[in-house]
Amino acid sequence: MGRQLDALIDAAQKPHVSIRVVPASAGEHACMDGAFVILSFAAKLDPDVVYLEGMGGEIYVEDVGQVRRCNVRFDHLCDQALSEDDSMALIAEIAREYQHSNEPPH
Repeated sequence: MGRQLDALIDAAQKPHVSIRVVPASAGEHACMDGAFVILSFAAKLDPDVVYLEGMGGEIYVEDVGQVRRCNVRFDHLCDQALSEDDSMALIAEIAREYQHSNEPPH
């Protein structure tokens, strides 16, 4: 797990990557019923699309109202999440704790 946490820290250094943690103290959050991906395109003619994946397979949602609802849910999730800096500090702290707990005895 330590390497996975380190990989997240490394990934967050890339300019196109943003990692934010929703702490357990936030309680229930807007996306507890499943993950989704909002695909946005540079061309104004191409509307946003939401990608959902579940046991029933993959679904692409193009309905403007449903896409808008997913954008609102994402905004609520961002409101509950730690900042990028605080998220990286938390991940680094957990990585350090994990590394110390797995050190061989001296």
